[in-house]
Parts: sequence; structure tokens; C-alpha cells
Amino acid sequence: MKYLSYLAITVLAGLLRIINLAHPNHLVFDETYYAKDAWAYINTGLERVWPEDPNAQFVTGEVDIYLDQASIVAHPPLGKLLIGIGMKIFGPNSFGWRIMPALFGTALVFILMLLIDHLLHSPILASLGGLYLSVDGLALVMSRTALLDIFLTFFILVAVLLYLKKHYIWMFIVFGLAMSIKWSALWFIIGFCVLLFFQLNHRFDSNLFQIEGLKPQIVMSRLNRPFRNWYESLVFSISGFLTSISVYSLSWWTWFSIPDAPNKPVGGNFINNVLALINYHIERLNFHIELESNHSYATSALGWPLQIRPTYFFYEQNPLSEFTQSITSLGNPLLWWTMTVAMIFVFIKFMLQPSYSTMIMGVGLICGWFPWIFIPSRTQFTFYAILIEPFFILGLMIAISSLARTRYLPTVIITTVLIITIIGLTFYFWPIWTGQIITHDYLYDHFWIPSWI
Repeated sequence: MKYLSYLAITVLAGLLRIINLAHPNHLVFDETYYAKDAWAYINTGLERVWPEDPNAQFVTGEVDIYLDQASIVAHPPLGKLLIGIGMKIFGPNSFGWRIMPALFGTALVFILMLLIDHLLHSPILASLGGLYLSVDGLALVMSRTALLDIFLTFFILVAVLLYLKKHYIWMFIVFGLAMSIKWSALWFIIGFCVLLFFQLNHRFDSNLFQIEGLKPQIVMSRLNRPFRNWYESLVFSISGFLTSISVYSLSWWTWFSIPDAPNKPVGGNFINNVLALINYHIERLNFHIELESNHSYATSALGWPLQIRPTYFFYEQNPLSEFTQSITSLGNPLLWWTMTVAMIFVFIKFMLQPSYSTMIMGVGLICGWFPWIFIPSRTQFTFYAILIEPFFILGLMIAISSLARTRYLPTVIITTVLIITIIGLTFYFWPIWTGQIITHDYLYDHFWIPSWI
């Protein structure tokens, strides 16, 4: 029965992500990079330089105008390959370059429900968490736009689920795929390598971690200790790390096979090519670290949970009328503000009564959020928070699970009101999440705080 619920919510998520997906027929926000790079990559094996101002031609179907020169890119190729597959199947149009993010964003909802169910053993909470992700504005916009972050989030969450199911080799393989989307996955690889080392070596206090929703039950006693010594656990964890790096390296196979790849020495042997690719990565790393701009929608990672400064992806106003279209990555404000409060509650609860599910949530936040907090000079955007949203939802479900076992709060009533209000806000914000034609005054009615403008 629970899988019927999961399937229904996944179908809902899919409908919300695919309906009118081709609108607007523009290169929205950073689609100007990824859609064009994806088309060049799927056709030539490399991202290519484009002529000046190619977007108008590109959106009308004149897409084979890229130059022979290979382009210097900021991110690994797998995400662009996935976008390119959609374009090959459905054509180089706005639906084609958005369909793969929409499908992965839909699958993300299902994976989140499986993860919550595994940790909290509650199909109701798993369904609720999936419902929240399916109707949230940030998740919707990221699933309806040809950017890389929804792929990254999907592979990260699949890898975490594989960790929970103790499929460690597959976990490291999927982490490698995630890193082949964006380097941000490296923090998760390191974090779960450390976590795995302590788990395999039984360094957890077995009386410390308990599963919510059940009677007190020792989690760690379920683990079979496969290694006799700590150094065997260390070797296994390091081997897993190297597995992820190996999978990541394979994503660059076209760089090795195509002679005019950027930074590739002419006529170089394999060792020279490897050294050149490492140097290329060092240059790209410096680019990411030093990236600073006065972008009008840049904001500190500390403000992501409160959705203080969402990113405008698209805005178009008819100069002859009062009508406008816009797309903003604003998350459902009530959901995000509630998750922020829940996160504080869960943190306090963890200090008093640690739990395995809270630890997984915490590792996810440490790996996906904290690195951005500690590099405040680097340009950041609120839509990066899609990577930590599943862990915030998990935190909210942990809080609801804890409150449901108390007699002091009418949890069912509060949760029901919250669900109805969040779904109502989904209808309210839908026009500015999907670029619907609305009046300028109606648009400004959605700006509850000045920084949303």
C-alpha cells in the first residue's frame, strides 16, 4: 500500500514538472551555458565556443552554429551529457533541454520517500516528505530548468540511500557520478568515507543511536562487523574514495579521445595527457575559489533556509501592456521557514538524545551547506540550496515524528493545517515559478519581503 502512495506522489511531482515544460521558449538563466554546451557535447564530444549572441538563433532551431574551437568549461561533462540526451531524443528545443532535469527531479521525490521510510520506518512521514518536495517552488524550478544542480542532488540522495542499505561499492560509484556533475559532491564523498570508517570499525556508541518511530532499539547492533582491525576499515574507506574518483575520471573519456580538447598537449602520451588534465582541474579550481561578482541576486549561504534572496531566472514584460512573465527560484516560504524552525528543534533534540536519522541529516547538511558558509567571498545563489533541501525535509519529518509521540501538542492538526497551507501557497506562487502571464501588480503582490524583488 505504501508504494501506491509513493507512486501517486511521484506521478503528481512528474505532472507538476512536465506540464507546459517548454514554456518559456527562451534560454532561461544559465541555460544559456548548459543547453548550448549540452548540444555541442552530445554532437562532438566536447563543449564548443559559440559565435557572438547565438541565443536568438539557438531557440529558433538554428543550433549547429558552434565553432570548431573547444570551450573552457566550469563543470564536469556528465550533466551536459544528460541534457544532451534529452535534446537528441526530443529535439534541440526548450522541451528537449529541460526534459531530463524534469525526469530526474521527479525521480528525486521517489528517492527521498524511500530514504525517509528507511530511516523513520513511517510510510506516512515518507509520503509527507515526498509531497513537500513535489510542490516546493525551488525543487519545481530546478526541475523545470536545464541546470546541473538537480542531477547532482539526485545522485547524492541515491548514494546516501545506498549507504543506508549498506551497498557501499554502489554508493561510491554513484558518488562518482555525482562528482561528474559538479565538484560539490566531493564533500559528500569525504563525509561518507569518514562515516563509513567509523561504522565499519564500530566506533559508534551502540547505545547512542536509535530509530525514530520504533520502541528503543539499538541500530548499530544490526551491523555485521566485516573487519577485525581499524586499518582494514580505513583501507576499505580509502578504496571507496578512490572508486569514486575513478568513476569521475571516466567521465572525461572524450577529453582523452579527442585531439583538440582544451589544455591537451598536441601529440602527448598518456602520462602527459593526465598531467595536462590535472593542471586543467587546478585552473578550474582556482576559478571556482576566486569567483566573485556583484551579481544582483548573489546571497550568503546563511540566508538559504529563510529564502532571503531568491534568484530570478527569467523576466519579460510587454512594454505595451501591464502584463509580465517571470520565473523565480523562491522556495515555498512557509515550508522553508517551518523547516528552519524544525532544524533548530532537531539540533537541540540531537544534543539531548542523538539518533541515527539525525546524524545522517547532519552529515548531509555539513557536506552540502557548510562548505559554502566557510567561503563567503565566493559568489553564491539561493538555488544552490536544492542540494540540502532533501535533508531539511528529513529534519522536518524527524521533528514531526518526535512531536507525534508527545501528548502536549495536537501534531495531527498542526500538520494537516501546514499541508493545506503549503499546497495553497503552491497554487499562489505557481505563476511566478512557471513564467505564467500575469499583471505587474499581481507579480508584486508576491513580494512579501523587499529582498524578493
